Amino acid sequence: GPKDGIDATILAAFDRLLETNRAAVRLDFVITAGVHDNNRLLGKREGDLAVVRLDDPLPTSAALIALLRTNVVIAVAPSRHKLENLSDLKGKRVGLLPRTPLDEPGFVKLLDVFGMKPSDVRMTVIKPDDVATLTNNGRIDCVVIFGVPADPEVAAVVYAVDGKRKEPPQILSIDVGDFMKENAPAA
Repeated sequence: GPKDGIDATILAAFDRLLETNRAAVRLDFVITAGVHDNNRLLGKREGDLAVVRLDDPLPTSAALIALLRTNVVIAVAPSRHKLENLSDLKGKRVGLLPRTPLDEPGFVKLLDVFGMKPSDVRMTVIKPDDVATLTNNGRIDCVVIFGVPADPEVAAVVYAVDGKRKEPPQILSIDVGDFMKENAPAA
């Protein structure tokens, strides 16, 4: 992925561990635009090891080595909207911040898990810099981003959602436990 991305940081730390422990192998980094490009390079055999998303089809020659982290879906809304879970988004204006080409289709799949269609929400692709303005003026009811909560970009989006000290933004509950029990391969 990108040189300054979280995946590159994790793998650089792993490479330092290899060096510290005098392992006979080192990592040679190939910078890409993101995980989708990583899959493509694996498929063309231009890389031996890659950080990928499991919802992007892996090349048939690839094998999973380790699960480094799990991205989550974070849906956050100004508290004045009184939204508590993903089902409450029906008929609402949702701002999606896609970080990869897989985020929008992933969100559509998630809506399906909750019995909704894309037409049940008014989804707009937005930029991180627009979150504060759009939630402040009421043009967006909820913001959705995929990522690791500790990622500074994700945290910045959450903190940008309109909120006051006495009424901070509400992070919506997204419980897919029952769906995963019944549909483990699809999940």
